[in-house]
Amino acid sequence: MKIELNNVYKTYEDKLILKNLNINISNITSLGIIGESGCGKSTLLRQLSGIETIDEGTIEVNDVKLVENHLKEYQDKIGYVFQKHNLFPHMSIKNNILLILEKIKKMDKKNVEKTC
Repeated sequence: MKIELNNVYKTYEDKLILKNLNINISNITSLGIIGESGCGKSTLLRQLSGIETIDEGTIEVNDVKLVENHLKEYQDKIGYVFQKHNLFPHMSIKNNILLILEKIKKMDKKNVEKTC
C-alpha cells in the first residue's frame, strides 16, 4: 500500500491541528503513529481512515485521491484500532455498532440489522 499526504490542513474550532502536512509512505502493510499527547496523531488517523475530511490538501492511497466516491471501497480494506474503547456510554454495544455500520460504512438498515 502507498499513502501520500500533500499540504494537508485540519482545524477544529479555529485551532490548527495539522498544518502543511506532507507524508509519502510506500510498500507498507501496517502503520503505527507515535507522539506526544495532543500532537495530532488521532486527527491524522481519522483523516486517513476517512472518518473525517481534511480542510485543505490531498490524501492519496495507491495513487487514487481519497474522496467521497472512493471512500467505501477504501474503508473496506483498512482497520482502525482506537487507543481507548471510544464507545458512546449512553448507548448499548449493539447500538454503537449499528451507528458505525450506518454512518461510517454507509450500510442500509436492513443489512445493518442482519450483520448485527
